[in-house]
Amino acid sequence: MHNLSSTDITKQNIIDAFWKLYSKGGMSHVSVTKLCKLAGYNRSTFYAYFQDVYDVLETIENQVLPPDVFMENLLLPIAHLENRSLLLKQLITFFDCYVPYLPILVGENGDPNFRHKFLQKIKPLIQHQLPHNYHSSKQLDYILEYQNTAILSVITKWYQNKKDIPEDELIDLLLNLTTHGTRNILFNPESI
Repeated sequence: MHNLSSTDITKQNIIDAFWKLYSKGGMSHVSVTKLCKLAGYNRSTFYAYFQDVYDVLETIENQVLPPDVFMENLLLPIAHLENRSLLLKQLITFFDCYVPYLPILVGENGDPNFRHKFLQKIKPLIQHQLPHNYHSSKQLDYILEYQNTAILSVITKWYQNKKDIPEDELIDLLLNLTTHGTRNILFNPESI
């Protein structure tokens, strides 16, 4: 285990203070003044590390969703899984690795740009499961947007509700919704 330098500690303290403010309601709760007061640093210290509060947000987002590592850590291990429940389980495991950041970043007070980037990263997971002749469909982008946004929203809600149902039950629900749609489930409560 290596020791952090005072520079690393200061930067992490600023990030931690930012996150405390951001997690209460997004960017509307964050300012350099509030952040510096909470972290215990002056403005010049803040600006030695970050250009502005959006730079802090981008730093956190890049830690959660680094461009190259995402493919290695999530997509490649499950890209060839035929079992959709294992695919969903792996997605939840990925969320677990980045709690508390990920559920908030993709949640209702999160960054819409990050949410979009995340959806674009998981798109190949679903696309890989489709028959090859479907990959060129003009409607595919719309279908995947609908499907992936729904899955992401449900998983995010589950974290916001502090995992109020067992993980296996959530996965079964997602599979049921994916396979049968909401109408069948809403009008057939015994199918849940």
